[in-house]
Amino acid sequence: MQGGESASYTYFTARVTPRTSAEQARLLLDRTPVPLRNTIAGLSLAEQESSNSSAKSFLQPEHSTDSCCVQQINAKGTLLLESLGSVTRAEIEDVDFATWQEFESQHAESFSFRTQYFHPERIIIVTHASPTHSSFTTLLRPIVDFTRAVNDGDSDQQFAVTTNETIKLQSKTSIIPDLGFGKRVVGHRASQWFVTFECAWNQSAADLLAKVKKSFETPHLLAVVCLVIDEKQYKAPLTTVAKPEGEMPACFTPDVLAPRQPLSPILYVDHPWVHIKKLSMNIYLRENETPSCFNLLPGTTDLKNQQEQADRAVLRLLGAAIGLDLFRKTLEKTEKPFPFDWVEFYEKLDHSLLGLAHERFSTWMGIESVNPPVEVVKHPLEDLEVDTVIDDFCSKK
Repeated sequence: MQGGESASYTYFTARVTPRTSAEQARLLLDRTPVPLRNTIAGLSLAEQESSNSSAKSFLQPEHSTDSCCVQQINAKGTLLLESLGSVTRAEIEDVDFATWQEFESQHAESFSFRTQYFHPERIIIVTHASPTHSSFTTLLRPIVDFTRAVNDGDSDQQFAVTTNETIKLQSKTSIIPDLGFGKRVVGHRASQWFVTFECAWNQSAADLLAKVKKSFETPHLLAVVCLVIDEKQYKAPLTTVAKPEGEMPACFTPDVLAPRQPLSPILYVDHPWVHIKKLSMNIYLRENETPSCFNLLPGTTDLKNQQEQADRAVLRLLGAAIGLDLFRKTLEKTEKPFPFDWVEFYEKLDHSLLGLAHERFSTWMGIESVNPPVEVVKHPLEDLEVDTVIDDFCSKK
């Protein structure tokens, strides 16, 4: 500062929502990168004492609030990655809307973390793709097929399915569902959303319900469908446990692990690296905080019935969204719009969890987790001159 100018400051509070023990959450916070810790040094003693073990305050000059916001998001996102799936969500509190707009327009696309903004709470939610999201996308493939069948008809309405698209609400809130089903509106960039789908990995019921409530600020939204996947709290082996010697497996494959069924506990050296305790589909309707729940974890006594009921419930939502007449016509021309492919979903989810388990094991061992070798197949196009291919194509037109 020059000429005796005084600087005004804006305070942000960053809080990691713990999904493991309180002790581990504090440990993660203590591992905040040095550049961020250095910003705390500018706080007065009284301000430092006002912070507690589960929250830290960061001080930056007001003209660089966006820079402070970027720093915090990067730090919190890094903690999510380092937690190996145990911590799934971080919050940055007391962020004004102007700062959020600046971050969203200038920096959001450069981050691999997902950022959402809750207003008037003034909170940025930072999340990272969990090991379950790719399998969830596979499960929802029938929604895409159904939408294509609807649009192939003679209706003047066009419906849309999008993934990870930001929905901006009138309250200034920005949310990003994993998948949204809605109707395209002529003259408007955004679609009119009827049903959104969320994959909730290790999320607390309170966090999930908070996002569901925010989602229903979307005027035409009928329902939020949540796939809830929870694991037993992961704990690395005690330091007193002897680590195995010799060559370590490059990945957890059936020949490395003891015989097991998909989604059963992943055990290696007599330790559970991933143990799924809950898998359900919860369907929230507007003005009803109590969802319809379907238990979909393999081993459930009435699993087949639960799967069929989940299929029917989602199909009913799509019918309500597009209208009875169009729904009937679509079903008549579509031989099998559903069910979901639960077997493929379980297999893909289990494959992702095996990767997570091996990453946790490698971290405990202090070795680098690497992808298995992939055979490189030469593409036929590499044997040809690109210009020759283009010339041949153009000569045939």
